Amino acid sequence: MLDTPLLDSGAETLLKDSLDQLDVGISVFDAELRLVYFNQRFLDLYKFPPALAKPGTPFSALIRHNAESGEYGTCDVESEVRFRTERALRFEAHSVERTTNDGKVLEIQGRPLPTGGFITTYTDISERRKAERALTESEERFRRLVELAPDAILVHQSGLIVYSNRQAQVMLGAKKPNDLIGRAIIDIIDPSYHDLVAKRLRLLARHEQLPLVEMRLHRLDGGIVEVESTMGPTSYSGHRAMQSVWRDVTDRKRAEAETRAAKAHYQAVARSTPDALIAFDEEGTIISWNEGAKAIYGYDEDEVAGSTLSRLIPERYHAVNAAWVKRLAHDKGRHNFTGKPIEAHGLRRNGEEFPVEFSVGRWRENGRNFFSVSARDISKRKQSEEKLRQLSQAVEQSPTDVVITDALGVIQYVNPRFSQLTGYAASEVIGKKPSILKSGRTASALYESLWSTISAGKEWRGELLNRKKDGTLFWEHAIISPIRDADGVITHYVSVKEDISIRKEYEERLVKQANYDALTGLPNRVLAMDRLKQAVAQAQRYGRKVALMMLDLDDFKKVNDTLGHAAGDLLLKEASLRLVDCLREGDTVARLGGDEFVVLLPDLTDIGSSEVVAEKILTVCNQPFDVGGHEVYIAGSIGIALFPDDERDPILLMRNADAAMYRAKREGKGVFRYFTPEMNAKALEHMRMEAQLRHAIEREELQVHYQPLVDNATGKLVGAEALLRWNNPILGEVSPESFIPLAEETGLILAIGAWVLRTACREAARWQKLDHEVFVAVNISGKQFQKRTLVDTVRSALEESGLPPSCLELELTETVLLEHTHETLAIIQELEALGVGFAIDDFGTGFSSISYLRRFPFDTLKIDRSFIKDLGENEGDAELVKSIIAMANSMSLQVVGEGVETHSQREFLRVSGCHFTQGWLYSRAVPGKEFQELIDAWVNVKPD
Repeated sequence: MLDTPLLDSGAETLLKDSLDQLDVGISVFDAELRLVYFNQRFLDLYKFPPALAKPGTPFSALIRHNAESGEYGTCDVESEVRFRTERALRFEAHSVERTTNDGKVLEIQGRPLPTGGFITTYTDISERRKAERALTESEERFRRLVELAPDAILVHQSGLIVYSNRQAQVMLGAKKPNDLIGRAIIDIIDPSYHDLVAKRLRLLARHEQLPLVEMRLHRLDGGIVEVESTMGPTSYSGHRAMQSVWRDVTDRKRAEAETRAAKAHYQAVARSTPDALIAFDEEGTIISWNEGAKAIYGYDEDEVAGSTLSRLIPERYHAVNAAWVKRLAHDKGRHNFTGKPIEAHGLRRNGEEFPVEFSVGRWRENGRNFFSVSARDISKRKQSEEKLRQLSQAVEQSPTDVVITDALGVIQYVNPRFSQLTGYAASEVIGKKPSILKSGRTASALYESLWSTISAGKEWRGELLNRKKDGTLFWEHAIISPIRDADGVITHYVSVKEDISIRKEYEERLVKQANYDALTGLPNRVLAMDRLKQAVAQAQRYGRKVALMMLDLDDFKKVNDTLGHAAGDLLLKEASLRLVDCLREGDTVARLGGDEFVVLLPDLTDIGSSEVVAEKILTVCNQPFDVGGHEVYIAGSIGIALFPDDERDPILLMRNADAAMYRAKREGKGVFRYFTPEMNAKALEHMRMEAQLRHAIEREELQVHYQPLVDNATGKLVGAEALLRWNNPILGEVSPESFIPLAEETGLILAIGAWVLRTACREAARWQKLDHEVFVAVNISGKQFQKRTLVDTVRSALEESGLPPSCLELELTETVLLEHTHETLAIIQELEALGVGFAIDDFGTGFSSISYLRRFPFDTLKIDRSFIKDLGENEGDAELVKSIIAMANSMSLQVVGEGVETHSQREFLRVSGCHFTQGWLYSRAVPGKEFQELIDAWVNVKPD
């Protein structure tokens, strides 16, 4: 192939065979552009015909073959040959990529030879480019996970922020994506936590694992945000960096914010977060998995990729999980699942169950929905919270005062009982020494003995005479113990003390405490009953009369609810003074409890005196009360029973007065009524109904009926409201308006409500179809919210029936929200975590506060039927209904119109933006079996 051989024939053959084995194509052309050498790989890549694949072939012939075969695309062959030949004659070193007809990507590198001509190598880099594209797609997937993460993620190098995800920008108030870049991360952290950050950096330097901690951050707009923080090493742009992950615990709902901005190296960031980041598709199939997920669940990514989420969940929750994934994929806005922190049960690879908290993000790609889960193992947090709760309750609620000092005796903590006893607020004593309580009357030798004992690491017990803030002296029995650290060094002292001053006063106070009301100083029930018995005996002996009055302060509860219990106490004290002024010497006014009083008028000759006193009491009750600067108006309702006219037994006499008082309240309040025999008859009827109702469940007299809810847009039956019916063999069909208030008054509503919930869930579970879910709405009484067992009742009803939580909606009235607000909110939040929905029922008939709609997580607002029935006749009702619908839509609430009986009513509601209707237009309420038949036979009710 060369004019002058440089090697002998054997060596040349060996060299040629070796070059033919290379995976790189080689061609050599001389100065006249003739092919002088090529290897086999060169022929394989370009598939030249045998006539050309030989030494001496002109460069132009090879170019012509490639041009004719379309290697250079559509071109003029001769022009292409002339162009490439001229360029080869002035050959310069080059490196280019070219894609062949068969899709191969070739890297072509040419170098000139010293003797003239050039050598060219051809490397197939198709697989390399394919791998690079796969890597780019993988990095994009992790970028999405990080950007959609509900936690704030920042990367910082040398203390300066070089990357922040969208949630970090939202959390810290950054208006533009680059507002955080370049800032010192320590400037964002509150100075009181700088030492903590330095300590955690030292731990990381020793490769120790960091626990979650809480800290305070400063937003760019000057606001404050409380976060749970994690930190760990990572890499950024090929350099070592630190990553901080912050979860906002000030308001966990802010975790709904989704992240969007793009930054590089997301894969390294996602893999280094301690939380599990899991991406899955609409079928619940896992498509990506980070190191945090491996650490929490125990699986490598290749073990779970392609598996469903059910692999990470205990088997008993598989059905609920499948329904949840289906709802995520096909939800049309009735429930909002994404962005809300939810607690659930996880399953590790070794079969261990554990509590997990997760939130969900959503994105679309290629026309499909994809989801990311940020999951956190909260086992330790749950354990810590429980221990802390128990310890905190024990100390905070302790009847003894607790003081904790450091090793030098400086106070660091006092419990509420200490402040109650001494009069010093915690802020007044923290940082000072317990000597602030010294009375000056305790021997110094006692204090020397005390410090000698506890400094030696022993416990000291004894009695101390101390002085309160107001100068009052009091005795305490104290137990002071040292607290040691892991090395045995004393770090703190804890003092548990009990006020023993009351021991000396106990006996003289005992009688008063047993017979008088602590708030008003009036006689209590015990003393009132004793005086009534004496008055009855006296009247019987001398032929006189006794008037017994039961007084209830009307609207007193509103004072407590609006101004607080302290204001209510002031009103009760003032009312007590006014009542005393209305009475003669020898008469008695006593407080029975709450806002109920009893007035005893002994030794009467006629009933006219009782009427005069009753009028005086009602008059003073109608006068305004000054309660903490607020002018308050109330009224009174009085029931009067007479001895011996109405009853001779003191206990029955009090019962009759109570019945008369309730009649006065029913007849308009602010009046008095005498007892009549008819009241006894009504009370007996009440007792008779209660006796039958107590056995209604066990005798299977109760039944749940269902009235359909219809989608106004499609005419589709989408749900049902569960309505309770009672058919008693003695009383007949009893109206819910009669027996439900009775059930609430007697507490029977707890058992009945639980039975209704289980029954409704069980029957609704049978209605569900793959292509048609029907939810059931169940009314919940305010009495049920007074018991913490409601959450367990709902959870067990769902688990026993297998009904998906998303198919259960709990209906609450505004009265429920007015009472026990804090407890109610806590219970609703626990129920929301189960996945059930909430509706506010009979909206517009009660308090109708928009603040409650914002405060509580309602999905649905139900307009009371009283506003619907006159829609065609009452213009005021029509405008009010439109306003309610507009308000609900602005708050993203679904709206249900109740009591719809005509097509015109339904059409008015549909046009006004009401989503669902229910009423006799579609069907009366029917038993579960008939409702199943109604579903099967349903023909969509199209809008007019």
